Amino acid sequence: MLRCLVIYPNFLYENPTCRQFERFLFAIQDRYDLTLVTRHGPRNPAIDIKTVFITEKDRNWSYWGEFVKNHLGGLAQIPDEVRWSMNIPTRWTLNRLLKNQAGKYDFVMTLSFPLSCHFVGAYLKKTFRLPWVALFYDPWTDNPHRSSTNRFVKRMDACLERAVYSSADAIVHDNETIVNIWRNRYEKGETSKIAVIPFCYTDEMIQRPIAPSPGKETVVVSYIGLSNEGRNLHDLILAVEDLSKEMDISRLKVFVIGNRFDPDQQLCRSKSLDNTFSFEGYLPYSQLPSYYQSSDAFVVVDHPGQLNVHFPSKLMDYFLYQKPILGITPTVGATATLLREAGHTVVKNGDVGAVKEFLAHLLKEGARSFHFDKDYYRRFSPQNIAASFDGIIKGIISK
Repeated sequence: MLRCLVIYPNFLYENPTCRQFERFLFAIQDRYDLTLVTRHGPRNPAIDIKTVFITEKDRNWSYWGEFVKNHLGGLAQIPDEVRWSMNIPTRWTLNRLLKNQAGKYDFVMTLSFPLSCHFVGAYLKKTFRLPWVALFYDPWTDNPHRSSTNRFVKRMDACLERAVYSSADAIVHDNETIVNIWRNRYEKGETSKIAVIPFCYTDEMIQRPIAPSPGKETVVVSYIGLSNEGRNLHDLILAVEDLSKEMDISRLKVFVIGNRFDPDQQLCRSKSLDNTFSFEGYLPYSQLPSYYQSSDAFVVVDHPGQLNVHFPSKLMDYFLYQKPILGITPTVGATATLLREAGHTVVKNGDVGAVKEFLAHLLKEGARSFHFDKDYYRRFSPQNIAASFDGIIKGIISK
């Protein structure tokens, strides 16, 4: 069994990336001897994994990271403040761990965010000659949330991204959209070392029976995620208003789970749709299955002016519950590609008429009248994901 050193400082924090990465580790844990290097955090993971903590107490280093962030401004984001707070003690810890026993491990794997985690992978490859796989659950220079307009920061981002690509033995992204961007940017037809490994389920999630929604009068549509100026529910709200002029919508209930975005709520009130829309606010992940189960359909929304290069983690839960999904999204991007492959409905941002048609069909014909691949979720089984990862590791170990 090959031995893997996993570097991910944020593993014990509560966010979608941590949950998805833990599922990935579940998928490969029977094939590899895993040792995780991380920092202390509030989350209790479900997986039982050998863990080496970066420091006994992270607080002083976190203070240093905040100091750098506050005094260097945008420069602290080259590529993130974790570079200044955790990378130094991480190297110290790994030097102690690998001294006289570097041969104990066969390869190293790093995950971003934070992006600077990959600098540790580059250091281990150079210093201890360990093959290195760099996983990206979020992109780098193509990430719309890296909003710095400083030309120097942008130039350094591009240089650092290229350096990681050049140094790593394999690059793994979670969707084809960002992989195609990187291949066009760096490889120009060469043999690719960039691969796709999407998010996955655990065996427990797949084997758990999902009962069909009980017969009920109310038709429930759920949106689970963030809302903001670019990614909001205006199209959905306006579509419901238009539909109310054509048919009785008293059976329709729309649950919005996530941050309460004031413009969405104000638009609902101005259209007298308070009885249709229910803004639930943030809910713990453990409470979401009841909403998944009771829903007749789901909605996912992307920013209209951005190419979506992220794998929306909420789609994993949507696919598993085998309900119709409406994607309000640019027609090119990760969300649109996944939904089309699965046979779900994709409409352009601003196409209120198409959103209305989806809702009208749902109210008149019911969720079971939609035709899509109900077994699409099986593509993300732990067995498929582990097999893909095995192929990558065999390629870099045999070099």
